[in-house]
Amino acid sequence: MDKPYVVTLGRSVQDEYWEAEHYPMAGEKISVYRREKVAGGFSNSAFVMAALGLTCYIAETFGAEDESTAMHQQLMHQQGIKTDLVRTKQGYQNHHCVILKTARSGERTIFSLEQPHQPVPYTESELALIGGADWLLVNLSDLRCFPHPQKMLDTVLRGGVKLAIDAEAASFESRQQDDFYFSRCSFLSLNEFAYQKFCGDSGHRAIQQLLQRAPNCIVAHTLGAQGSRIYTRDVALQVPALPVAAVDTTGAGDTYNGAFLYGLTNCWPLEKCALFASAAAARSTLYRDPRGGAVSAQVVQHFIAEHRYAPVLKQISR
Repeated sequence: MDKPYVVTLGRSVQDEYWEAEHYPMAGEKISVYRREKVAGGFSNSAFVMAALGLTCYIAETFGAEDESTAMHQQLMHQQGIKTDLVRTKQGYQNHHCVILKTARSGERTIFSLEQPHQPVPYTESELALIGGADWLLVNLSDLRCFPHPQKMLDTVLRGGVKLAIDAEAASFESRQQDDFYFSRCSFLSLNEFAYQKFCGDSGHRAIQQLLQRAPNCIVAHTLGAQGSRIYTRDVALQVPALPVAAVDTTGAGDTYNGAFLYGLTNCWPLEKCALFASAAAARSTLYRDPRGGAVSAQVVQHFIAEHRYAPVLKQISR
């Protein structure tokens, strides 16, 4: 396949939105109200990239009897997601999350309702399809569910695919224990909680050590309304956020990652990738939907122009 494409490997989720007047204290009984159910999860990034214009595959297993499977499949079809790597399995339960938003503060808390995750091993031809991608975007906890995940990853990396890791704090054990994956990474996304876990007491030295072991890696440290920091072996940049009145931040990180990889796949300069991803993520928070960032590149560019978002990125101390 000559056209660039991306593969995402991680669990899709049915998000259930609930609302409460305030967040409960320990032992307190409060009333909560169900608002809506929407499709979310790791596949958000795939939907973002597909909407922006990339060819995108999802590698995922769904429960044959789970009521949310039809919803996920319909949305993938509507968005033009390639489903060659999608499986259904008898007796398997899809992943669900409860998102509790509090009226007083506007903050939201995500409860992940864990289910056993046992994806079907992929065939040699399917691994070749994964290995032929420009990028493979993974969640480490899902990747480790495969039999012999390190062998599988080395197999696909030999095909030339570049590894991108969305490292939420709950998805990895530690920087040291998961060094096999991090040292092979070409793009690493860390939110505030993941950054703290990844770096531990060593602070920024952990990032410098990673870039010595993975010299072609780009590390994105996202800071929500405070913007982001981008690190490579040669530069360290502070990227200011585009200020907006956020409605729902669910999926903003997925939007950021998908938009950044869209820029990298199109061979954009690092600064352009960072600004585009930051603007796409900011725009996505204006919508009460984890896939509010799944829009065309033209929509994002119009949003950038409308808000005159063209800050000079500052070099920060390394």
